[in-house]
Amino acid sequence: MDEKLIVKKLLEHDKRFDDHDKRFDRITSKLIEHDHRFQEMLTKAEFHEFKDQIMTGMDKMLVILQRLDQERIFTNQAIQRIQKQIDEQQKDILRIKKVLKLA
Repeated sequence: MDEKLIVKKLLEHDKRFDDHDKRFDRITSKLIEHDHRFQEMLTKAEFHEFKDQIMTGMDKMLVILQRLDQERIFTNQAIQRIQKQIDEQQKDILRIKKVLKLA
C-alpha cells in the first residue's frame, strides 16, 4: 500500500476517534450532572420523616377544626336560646305596655 494512503486513512480514523471522544465527553458530563441530582434527592428515610412531620401537622389542624366545629354547634344553640329569651321578653314588654296602657 501506498504510504500516503495509509497516512490519509489514519487521519480519517483520528477524526472519527475525535468525534467519538466528543460524544463520550457529553455523555460523561451528563452522567456527572445526574450524579449531582441523585445526591440532592432525599433518601427513603428522609422522605418518610418529612411525610410524618406533614401528617403530624395535618393531624393537629384536624383536631383544631373539629374543636372549632363543635364550638360552632354549641354557639348556634346558645344563640337560639338567647333569641328565644329575647322573643319571650319582647312579648312580656308588650303585655306590660298594654297593662300600663303605653302601647
